[in-house]
Amino acid sequence: MSRRVSEFVGVALFAASLIWIVSLASYEPADPVWFFSTGSHAVPINFAGRVGAFLAEVSYQLSGTPSYSFRS
Repeated sequence: MSRRVSEFVGVALFAASLIWIVSLASYEPADPVWFFSTGSHAVPINFAGRVGAFLAEVSYQLSGTPSYSFRS
């Protein structure tokens, strides 16, 4: 791969990891997320919005305790 492509991929992965960490840090179990019915159409409290609420919920559903340790 060329150097510019490698740099772009590195910056994109860094940005994605920041969004993931912010979404885990601001996780709220009552946030409405895609594919999981919470019965509410309220605005999510998560700092990363609906995408962050979804990422945090999926992380907690798939890996549980290790994801929760990022929040502490």
